[in-house]
Amino acid sequence: MVTDLKNNIEQERKIVSQMKELSRNMENVGGREKEFYIKSLNSLKNQLKFLNNSVPNLLEKISPVKKLEKPLIEKEPENPITKISGGEKLISINKEDRGRFAKELNISDFNFKRLRNIKKSEGIGKKPSQIARLSNMIFSKMSDKLAPHFSGVREDLRKANIRFSVSTYISIALFVNLLVFLVSFLSLVLAVVINFSFIKYFYIPFVLVFVLITGFYFYPASERSSVKRRISDELPFATIHMAAIAGSNLEPTRIFKIIAMSPEYPTIGIEMRKIVNQVEIYGYDLVSSLKNATRTSSNKNLADLFSGLATNIVSGGDLKNYLEQKAENFLTDYKLERKRYTSLAETFMDVYISIMIAAPLILVVMLIVMNVTGLSIGLPFGVLMGLVVGGTALLNVIFLFILNLKQPRV
Repeated sequence: MVTDLKNNIEQERKIVSQMKELSRNMENVGGREKEFYIKSLNSLKNQLKFLNNSVPNLLEKISPVKKLEKPLIEKEPENPITKISGGEKLISINKEDRGRFAKELNISDFNFKRLRNIKKSEGIGKKPSQIARLSNMIFSKMSDKLAPHFSGVREDLRKANIRFSVSTYISIALFVNLLVFLVSFLSLVLAVVINFSFIKYFYIPFVLVFVLITGFYFYPASERSSVKRRISDELPFATIHMAAIAGSNLEPTRIFKIIAMSPEYPTIGIEMRKIVNQVEIYGYDLVSSLKNATRTSSNKNLADLFSGLATNIVSGGDLKNYLEQKAENFLTDYKLERKRYTSLAETFMDVYISIMIAAPLILVVMLIVMNVTGLSIGLPFGVLMGLVVGGTALLNVIFLFILNLKQPRV
């Protein structure tokens, strides 16, 4: 009976762990998906209740005192405990609760299989991020309290396809900031011990923390913009592909499956997998899935495409013609964007030649002439040459950064 009680306790620990996983994932879902999580949580709660009901009967069987021998004519009382498979081990349960426990166990097992399918289809690795796990262990309570105040960050995380809940993301931010502050502060203390003049740099740990906090806050929005830009680059060709598939009269869901599995559209493929998951795993119909994807997409053109597809399916329109028209519009926008970039690159080239080639040459010649003739502007010749060379290098870096930022992806 001690082994039976131990097995029950291990099963309860497993159930609590599953409940924690569901609770963490539930905050990033809504609608019918949230109902799915709530149903799974209720099933696990019922399992815990049935396991706890069996504890008194199990404890009755465990006694340090040896029982007196009973008369032969006395009938052995019926055992109220029965055993049932809880996965790897047998667990003990009251006979009256056996049927209900088995039902709840089947519900939770089925739901967890669906969750594993979701993770597999979304490309989520089997092992969770170690830094996320460690951060949650330390800061989960604090981040849960702060999470409601960062609704904008939550929205950015979802639309940027960053697979962290807002509370986990806050936990990671707090952990990294604490680590950087401690390392920089201890390094500064060591430097002060060696040379007291380093005390004037006391502000460095605080500046680093401020920069990191700012970076963590704006990173999801930046990634969301990056995802939006990548979708715009892939959208014309993905729509052409979808129109070709629609021309073969396949079932509409198959169109999204093919695009989701194609390696040619890595960013749009993620959006397509969301639709397929909602249909095949959560049980949504295709129109509802498209409307949900419209609300969560970071790209307006893709959202318009999904919305038009939903309307087209409801009205019984021709998907092929609709997709061909959208593909033509997207391709026109794509060409115009390339023309705008070409014009911008030409302007940058003219400015670059004027500022980065002609100006430094003129300045160097002037400095050489001034040095030969003995003229001076208050700074040594070597310092002036260093400023010219350093300024030229810095401006080159700025030009390259701006040009790369404006460059559309191929």
